[in-house]
Amino acid sequence: MNKRIFISYRRSDSLDTTRALAERLKATFGIESIFLDESTIDPGQQWPTTIRKALSGATVVLVVIGPSWLRASDENGQRRLDNESDWVRCEIQTALKDQKTIIPILIKNTNIPPSEEIPEPLRAFLNYQCYFLYDNVWEGQLENLITILESTYGFVRSAISNTPSPQNIPRSDVKFVGREKEIGELDKQLMRNNQELVAITGMGGLGKTELAIQYALKYYEEKIYLGGVCWLKATRASDLKQQMIDFAKTKMNLDVPEEYKTEKSEQTEEKKLETDKIFAQWFWQRFRLQQNPLVLVILDDVTNYPQVKNYLPPVSSHFKVLMTTRLNFKGYIPELPLEVLQEDAAVNLLRQWIDDDKIDSQTEQAKRLCNYLGKLPLALNLVAKYVRDQNITLEKMLIQLQNKQSILTDEALGVDTNDPTMTLDIDRGVAAAFELSWELLTDIAKQLAILLSLLPFTLYEWRFVEEKISALTSVPWQLVQAQSNEVRKARNQLEQLNLLQGENRYQLHSLIREFFRLKLVKYERGDQVKGIIGMVDLDPNKAILPANFSRLPTVNDFVGYPGCYVACYSHTKEGSQYSVGGNIYVMGQIRVEGRYEGRICKPKGYETADISAEPKFKELCAEKLPEVCQDDSCWAGGDTGGFLGL
Repeated sequence: MNKRIFISYRRSDSLDTTRALAERLKATFGIESIFLDESTIDPGQQWPTTIRKALSGATVVLVVIGPSWLRASDENGQRRLDNESDWVRCEIQTALKDQKTIIPILIKNTNIPPSEEIPEPLRAFLNYQCYFLYDNVWEGQLENLITILESTYGFVRSAISNTPSPQNIPRSDVKFVGREKEIGELDKQLMRNNQELVAITGMGGLGKTELAIQYALKYYEEKIYLGGVCWLKATRASDLKQQMIDFAKTKMNLDVPEEYKTEKSEQTEEKKLETDKIFAQWFWQRFRLQQNPLVLVILDDVTNYPQVKNYLPPVSSHFKVLMTTRLNFKGYIPELPLEVLQEDAAVNLLRQWIDDDKIDSQTEQAKRLCNYLGKLPLALNLVAKYVRDQNITLEKMLIQLQNKQSILTDEALGVDTNDPTMTLDIDRGVAAAFELSWELLTDIAKQLAILLSLLPFTLYEWRFVEEKISALTSVPWQLVQAQSNEVRKARNQLEQLNLLQGENRYQLHSLIREFFRLKLVKYERGDQVKGIIGMVDLDPNKAILPANFSRLPTVNDFVGYPGCYVACYSHTKEGSQYSVGGNIYVMGQIRVEGRYEGRICKPKGYETADISAEPKFKELCAEKLPEVCQDDSCWAGGDTGGFLGL
C-alpha cells in the first residue's frame, strides 16, 4: 500500500509556506503521495467526502501551525477553532479518532499552542512531537523532515525523483560569491510566497544571469524542479520559438509538428504572432503531460516584456518563471532588485582569482580596488583575472586604472577574444555591457545621462538637475528645449533601465558615470556642456575647473566621488588665484561616503583664524579641530551657493 501524507493548514495563516512544503514533498515522494486541498481536490468533487477519504488513507498528518492559526476568527469575530464545523478542527479530530500519526509543523517562529487554549477534543494532538520549520534554516530542516519520513515512517522517494528531467542550464565558470541571501530570497518569492513569475532586475554587470544559473542549479540538483528547467535567451523575442523547438527535440525527444517548424513567407506579422502563441501553448502542454510536479522556466535578458509575453507558460502551479532583465518594472511584476556587492563580498570575489596571501598582504589596496570598481561583479571578475594573468600587485593595478583618462578604456575591463585561457563565460567587457542599455535610450535620455555624469556622485534632488538644464540655454540640445514632462520621461527611461538610482534623490553608479562621460567626449556640443557645467576627476587629487571660468565653480563641481575630499570655508585673505572681489572660498579635505563625515582640514599656508566654516556646510557636518593639508594639490576654490541643491 502506498504511503500518503495529509497536510492540514489554515489558509489565512500559512498558505504560502504550506504550498512550498507540499511542492517539496511532491517532488520527493510523488504527486499521488501528498494531499493538499487546494491542489488535490478537482472542481466538482464533494469537499467533505474527499477530505474524509484522504484522511482515511493517510499514513501521516502534518498540521501546519503559523502565527495566526490559534486565534483565526470568522466573519462574526468568533474563534474558528471553537466552531465544531471548522475544517481544521474536523481534520485534527478525525486524525485523532483514526489514530493517525500527527506531526505538528511550527512555522515562522510560532510557539507550541498552550494546552488550555486548545478545545478539549483536540488537546491530545499536542502529545505528538512537533517539528520546527523556520525560514532562516528552511532548507536544512526540510531535508531533515524528509529523512524522518523515510527512516521512521517508511516513505520511499519516487522513481521520478531519481530520474533526470530535461534541462539546459548554461555552463558557467564565472566566480560566484556574495549572493547567498539573494538565492534564498528567490526561493522565498517563488516557493513560499507562491509567485508564478519573479524578475531579477538591475543594471548591466551585476551578475543577474549568474544568479539565475546558480539558483537553477541549486534547486534542480535538490530535485525541486523535477519537471525540468527550460532556459531561454530572451534578448530578441523572435529567437524564442526556435529555442523552444530545439529544447523539445533535443531535451524531450519530441516530434514537433511541421506547421510549427516552418514559417510561410506570405504570413502577416499578426498571423505569425498568433501561430507562435499557439505553438507556445503546445510546447508548455508537453511538460504538463509528463505529470512531473514543477518546471522552472528562465527567460534571460528580457529587453521587451510585451514581446516575450506570448511565449510564457500558462499561469499555473505547474510552472515557475524567472526573468533576468535590465528593466525596472517598478512593482508591476514581482522583482528582486540586484545591488552591487558588499565590500567584504567584493574582496572575497578577488580571492577566487588571486592567492589569499596576496590579498592578506594588500588588504587596504584590495578594498580600494573594489571600491574604485564600484563593487560591480563583472568589473571585479575581469580585473581580478587580469591581475592574476599579469602577475602584478593590486597597487600597480590601481595606479594603472587611475592613470587612464577613463577607467573603462583600460584593457583590464575588456574581454580579449583571442585569449586561449579565457574560461569566463563573458562575451563583453564592462563598457560593452553598458552599451546595450545606451542603444535603447532616446536622444533626450542620452543627453540627460551625459549631463548627470557631470554632477556630484552624492545623492541630489531633482530640482538641482533642473537648475543645471536651465543653465544650458546656449546649447542646441533637445533636452534643453524639452518640456518638463519630456524630461521626466527621459529620467523614467534611465530608471527603467536601472541606469539611474534613487527616487526623491538621485545618483549614478561610478562606472555608469564614467561610461556616460566617454559618450560626452564624442557627443555633439559635449565640450560646450562641460564648459558650462564643469566636471570633477575621479582622482580626488585632481580638481578640474570649468573651462568657462566666467563664474566661480560651486561645491557641486567637486564633491562626491568615492574617496573625494571636500570642505568649504570663506574668508577675505588676499592673494588667492581664485579670489573674486576679495572674497575667497577654499576647499579643504573631508572624506565623503554617501553622507558628510570626517575631518575638516585647512589648506597649507592658511591660518585657522582666516577660515570659518560655511554655515550650510556646518548643517551637514560637525566641525572638528582643523588639520593642515599636506600639499595644495587636493583643493581648489569654489562658491558654496546652491550647495548640493539645498
